[in-house]
Amino acid sequence: MSSATAWRPQASQLTDALIRHKELTTPEALADAVMNDLTPAEGVTDDTALVVVSL
Repeated sequence: MSSATAWRPQASQLTDALIRHKELTTPEALADAVMNDLTPAEGVTDDTALVVVSL
C-alpha cells in the first residue's frame, strides 16, 4: 500500500472510539482500546502510533 493510498482514520472515527471507551480509567487501557478500534484488521499497521496523556 503506498503512502498516498494508506488507510487513515478520520477524526470522527477517533471521536467515536474515545466516546465508546470513556469509562476506561488508565491511559494505557484507553490507548489499547482505541488502537484496536482504529487499526485495520489487515494491512500495514507497523507505523501506527497513538499517544494518550492523562491530565
